Amino acid sequence: MDCECAEDSWVWLYGLLALVIPTALGTIMGCIKAGLQLAKVDDKVPPVFISLPPPITMITLAILGIILWADMEDTCTDFYGENHMQLLVL
Repeated sequence: MDCECAEDSWVWLYGLLALVIPTALGTIMGCIKAGLQLAKVDDKVPPVFISLPPPITMITLAILGIILWADMEDTCTDFYGENHMQLLVL
């Protein structure tokens, strides 16, 4: 990356992960749910197996974001705050 702190902060990779992983997981879980309904076996699968993966994923990404933000140097925080505020909000 051409940004000063890109290699140290990993914020760009986190931004990509926070957008791609939940979207892909939602699509996959929707396809699985539709497949179970088409096969008429959705009553045999406990709902927790369909509803639990997205919250676990979001909690994991939140913890990763907190760790990355806590390890970011003050100069990087200032740089992203001035130039790329949406990355810090993400």
